Amino acid sequence: MKTKLMLLVVLATIFAGCQKEESELRGPDGRESASGVRVVIDGEKALRTETTRAGGTKVYFEGGYATGAGLYDTKNTPIVEAHPDEGYEVDYFYGGPQNEPKRYDYAKSDSASFGVDLSRGDHLFHCGFKKYEGPKLKLRAVPEEGGVLEIVGKIPTTGEYKVVATPNEGYGFGGAWRIASGDAGITLNMKREVHVKMNTSTSVLEALFGRNSSETGPSKPGTINVTVLVTGANDSNVSFSLELKDNTGKTPYRDRVARGSNFYNDYTFSNAPRSGNLYLSEFRTIHYTPDIYTVKDVTVTNCGGTLTYKWAPGFNHDGILLFESETDVFITIDIDRKIMPMP
Repeated sequence: MKTKLMLLVVLATIFAGCQKEESELRGPDGRESASGVRVVIDGEKALRTETTRAGGTKVYFEGGYATGAGLYDTKNTPIVEAHPDEGYEVDYFYGGPQNEPKRYDYAKSDSASFGVDLSRGDHLFHCGFKKYEGPKLKLRAVPEEGGVLEIVGKIPTTGEYKVVATPNEGYGFGGAWRIASGDAGITLNMKREVHVKMNTSTSVLEALFGRNSSETGPSKPGTINVTVLVTGANDSNVSFSLELKDNTGKTPYRDRVARGSNFYNDYTFSNAPRSGNLYLSEFRTIHYTPDIYTVKDVTVTNCGGTLTYKWAPGFNHDGILLFESETDVFITIDIDRKIMPMP
C-alpha cells in the first residue's frame, strides 16, 4: 500500500510539472488557442498585460514593457521588443521555441528587438529591467568558442579599461578587435591587450578569433595570412564562394573556397599576397528557401601594420574587396537575412 501511494505521488508531480510547462505557453487569459502560433512574454516582475487599439499586446514590468505577445499565423514574422522606461535599461531579454529557449538573446546580440520565425512553433520570452547605472563595456568573442575576453583593470589617469584576449585550444588571435556597437573607442591595440575609452553609451567590444589548422601557420617572408569570418547567416541556409587573387588578378597566387563541408564560419588563405583582391560570388540560398541574403557590412582589421582597403559591391549580393596590408588580415563579412513568406 505504501509503495502504491508513493507511485501516485510521483505521477502527480510529473503531471503537475507538465501542466506548468504547457501553461507558460498559454495566453495571458490562460486559455489555449484553437489554431495558430502563440508568442508569450513573461518575467519575474510582470505587473499587467494590456491590449492596444491596434490589437497588439503590451506586457508591463517594473522598469519598462515588452511588445509582440499574441497569437499569429505561422507565415507572420512578429517583432518582439523590450522598451525600458526612462532611468532603466534591459537586464535580460531572451526567448525561443521549447527546444531552443535562447534562440533570441539580448545578451549575445545586444539587440532588444527580434523578428521571430514562427515556423518552429510557440515561443516563450523572458524579460526584465534594472535601473540604469551608466555606460558599460560588454565583451564578446567571435566565434563564442574561440576564446575568452577579460577586463583586467583600469588606467588610473584616464579611466580606460584594459582588456585581454586569450584564445582557446585550436584557435589563434592576432589582434583583431572592434567596437561592434556604442561610442567607446580603442585607444591602444597591443594585439592581446587593448585599452578602451568609454563615452556616453554602453558599448560592445569584439575580438575576432580564427581556427588553427595544419595548413595555417606563420606566413612566409613577403606574404600574409588572410582570415575571413562570416557572421549573421545560418550555415545551412546560405552558400557562396570566396576567391583570393593577387592585385593583378593572375598567378602566382590564386586560392578559392566554396562554402560547404570545409568552410563554416571562417577560412584562412595561407601565405597570401600583401596586396590582394577577395572576390565574394555565387551567393545563393540552398534548400530552396525563398529568403534573401545580402552583404550588410564588411570590416577589415590587421595586427597593427599599415592597412588600406575598399569594398566594391557588385551585382546583386557579390563584390570585391581590395586590400593592402603589412601584417595578417582579419576580414568580417556580416550577412543580412530577409525572411520571405513561404508561397
